[in-house]
Amino acid sequence: KSIFVNKGLPKQLTENHLLSVLEDVFPGFVAHVSIILDLTEYQGCARRRLAKENELERKFAIHEMQQCGTLPWTIALCPGNETYPNCCLHCFGLPPVHDERRTLAQLRRLKEAEKEAFQRALASNYGAGRAFLVFQSVRSKAAFVRRVRKRSIESIVQPLKGAKRV
Repeated sequence: KSIFVNKGLPKQLTENHLLSVLEDVFPGFVAHVSIILDLTEYQGCARRRLAKENELERKFAIHEMQQCGTLPWTIALCPGNETYPNCCLHCFGLPPVHDERRTLAQLRRLKEAEKEAFQRALASNYGAGRAFLVFQSVRSKAAFVRRVRKRSIESIVQPLKGAKRV
């Protein structure tokens, strides 16, 4: 009973506005509309936080293996990862206590930035030009598809391009 509109919607479009336009053009067809928000900034923050967490986790694991005497010779020789192997354990820079605190503070800042980016995405209501349309019935979905088969969703909501956000 639903369709995913992958492109062609104005990015400043709200759910209520799209639903009202679809009700005008296709009365009684659409039950619900969900606009996909643009989470690019949030995803970037999340990637940076995860990379920092993985780096810290790896450093602590290597440090613990070194303390227990179970560090494999391959890691002792090249302790970096596959992409960026380091030349020696001394170069790896295992975190002393003050570095640990600094790294944890960086992680807290990254988590806060990630949370703020998500809140900004929700508050701005700026879409990614995509939406889910949920129809009243399978029959109304089929009728909608037949009517718009040779037209793009953009041509249906074309008057919305210059419309102000509600």
